[in-house]
Amino acid sequence: DSFLSHFFSPMSATLELKGEWEVGYYSKDADKITVFVSSANGFEIKPADDVFKKPDENVEALKLVDVKVSFSDAQIKAKEQYAALFPSESIGDGFVVLQSFKGKILWNFSSISKTLKFLNVKIDAISGELASHQTISLVQK
Repeated sequence: DSFLSHFFSPMSATLELKGEWEVGYYSKDADKITVFVSSANGFEIKPADDVFKKPDENVEALKLVDVKVSFSDAQIKAKEQYAALFPSESIGDGFVVLQSFKGKILWNFSSISKTLKFLNVKIDAISGELASHQTISLVQK
């Protein structure tokens, strides 16, 4: 049994897409993700890979029919939130994921700052509201 689990794309420091969308399907039986990437010849299929999750977490099915907020609208909201939440950070490249996590469908924007902090903003893909944000220092002091 496999199901749609996520959309992923690398993004620039200005939160613009830097590549094609990668579409992930999760196999519960194998506990692996198979990723499909758009290419000139249709789709490239990456080998099934381990799932990046905590042992007690489950991969949830992404139901696109429930997504009400487009990437473009989420991107605008994320840019506003980055400016408000991380005003002193110089933002570098990162990635964006559309996923269902803990029962919520989220646009998950993550970047690395020039001061080596992991910056994250989650936008609810149904309401368009800020669901959460986080800053994690990657350097131990």
